[in-house]
Amino acid sequence: MLIRWDDMTDSSVFDVAIAGAGPAGITLALELAKRGARCLLVEAGGFEPSDAAGLDPYRGQSAPRPYPLETSRLRYFGGTSGHWGGWCRPLDEIDFEAVDGVRRTGWPVARSDVYKYISDAYRWLEIGRPEFDGPAVSQELQKVSIELPEKSGFYPLTFRFSPPTRFGEVYREHIRRSIEVSCLLNTDLIKVERGQNGRSTWLLQHRDGRRRRLSARFHVLAMGGIENARTLLWSNQSIENPFAMEGDWIGRCFADHFGITLGQLLASPDLNYNRRETAAGGIMARHAPTPEVLRASLAPSHMIALHPVTEDSFLQHDYGLNAVFFGPNPSRLKLFSVRVVAGQTPNRESRLSLVDDVDANGVPRVRLDWRVESEDFDLLMQSAERFGQHVAAAGLGRFRKTVHRAPAIDESLAAGMHHMGTTRMADRSGQGVVDGDCRVFGSDDLYVLGSSVFPAYGYANPTLTIVALSVRAAEHIAGRLRTVS
Repeated sequence: MLIRWDDMTDSSVFDVAIAGAGPAGITLALELAKRGARCLLVEAGGFEPSDAAGLDPYRGQSAPRPYPLETSRLRYFGGTSGHWGGWCRPLDEIDFEAVDGVRRTGWPVARSDVYKYISDAYRWLEIGRPEFDGPAVSQELQKVSIELPEKSGFYPLTFRFSPPTRFGEVYREHIRRSIEVSCLLNTDLIKVERGQNGRSTWLLQHRDGRRRRLSARFHVLAMGGIENARTLLWSNQSIENPFAMEGDWIGRCFADHFGITLGQLLASPDLNYNRRETAAGGIMARHAPTPEVLRASLAPSHMIALHPVTEDSFLQHDYGLNAVFFGPNPSRLKLFSVRVVAGQTPNRESRLSLVDDVDANGVPRVRLDWRVESEDFDLLMQSAERFGQHVAAAGLGRFRKTVHRAPAIDESLAAGMHHMGTTRMADRSGQGVVDGDCRVFGSDDLYVLGSSVFPAYGYANPTLTIVALSVRAAEHIAGRLRTVS
């Protein structure tokens, strides 16, 4: 149900308070409601996108690398699902491994544990056919993607597509009709306070400036990779017993998926790496290096796609008619750019911090220093070259490398606007911010959800994993409610 600020009373009692009505918060609230938990869902915006004044808390600094702090986030009911493209794919098995020679990789929980409730995530995201790899997928990709031999070290993969699900539209009525979920709009979580007993209390502020404190049995931050960390950083400045301070991890290891075009390829004009519609829904082809190659090269997880470019090229398209290079069945070719999309090696110096400037609510703004290790770029360039060499060896095209150096630290990168890593999951305190259940270290009642808990990032868009983790968290918190009731 929707409630007004004036409907809140000091006697209002909730099992779980959730800050942020995006995919994580809405999924968690409705999954908890199915398990009988009474939830308060707090959203800073309303049902419509915020105007410039409403977006004021999202303004911040980014240096030396520029980053779109404001435009990468949406401040209204449904969150960033409002501009999500619908790309869906689970993280790969290797993304959960601690890779020898690479610092701070791996998850403290198994992939099967993270995706225990993935069928529920498919339902939430309205995915019709959740099949991403294997023989059936290879059959779908025939003729539209390059078919490299297994020994090449690259394999074909797919992304499936959500419609995309706009959580603010699709699940609004579910929230309205829910008896167990109370949704409070236009209300900011200013900070998390901590009592002598270690219990959390939230300081909330309505858009008209009125404030009140609220305490539930459990509290969940689900406001995105920047606001989750910002809230914890600001909260820690005013409490005697700060959250997850051991190791100084809050705000560190900020990561995003980034894309970079590394070369050009002359290949069959029939190739199609754009989204295509099939009877089972949208599908899109990509390539990735095998786990064995990634383990040997220590490159970050990445995928490769080809995108058509203009007709002007360094080689004429009838180059493919040269039987010396392309055998007895030559054909005209088409020019494609070779684009790599990657996660990055976790980097402590890639971080969010607070600055002296404050927003309209009096909360310090953030400064983002997004750093990608230069070695990551070098390894991605080497991977693109290997891909091109194998394409040529198979007689399927000709590759030319067009990028020869890593981008400078102050150059823009094509960001996926996936804010990850700032409240990373870890085995124990001193190595991260939350444990394997997404509970903040040193707290009994405070949890964090969203891609901010990802300790390693893969190359896949995070929404599917976020929703799967949210269903998992609902089961965990509901279990704790049953235990203490």
